[in-house]
Amino acid sequence: MSAPDTSAGAALHCATHPSVETYLRCAQCGKPICLRCLVMTPVGAKCVACARPRRLPTFQISPINVLVGLLTSIGIALALGGVGSLLLRRVPLFVMLFPFLAGMAIGECVSVVVNRKRHLIFRVIVGLGVVVSYLALELGDFLVHAPIELATSGMVIPLLLNVFVGVVENPFIVLFVGVGIWVGIARVG
Repeated sequence: MSAPDTSAGAALHCATHPSVETYLRCAQCGKPICLRCLVMTPVGAKCVACARPRRLPTFQISPINVLVGLLTSIGIALALGGVGSLLLRRVPLFVMLFPFLAGMAIGECVSVVVNRKRHLIFRVIVGLGVVVSYLALELGDFLVHAPIELATSGMVIPLLLNVFVGVVENPFIVLFVGVGIWVGIARVG
């Protein structure tokens, strides 16, 4: 028995329907296809398997992407909070501009480390990072000068409660942090 003729003019048999002769091949995989299996795409006729839409790599994330994005967001947030607290001593109105700058920095850093991938989880991570950066800004002196003592003294909860009392007394802080979150989310896409 001789091998089947696969030259350009020879009739082939459809891979899905072996009883049907065809002269068509899938533009992607080269598998013989009949008119029932044919799916027309902008780049030519394809088989059903090759014509199936696929997610773009930009929208495909892995658990490693999420972990790296989360660690980056928290790390940058803590660093920005510490540096911001030092600047806040010199320029008291910096507290209004800080969430905006933190949102830009955290959003851009997370976007870069996850290779510009887009997903809702990255937006949540950046928003969380902006909130953490503001809390780190408010706890800044303790974080910068005595982080070990802050963690072991049991004063974290009372200090955070003091921050929330400050937010209730000055609701514009919520607006500033909200703008920072919005800017950060826009950077991630």
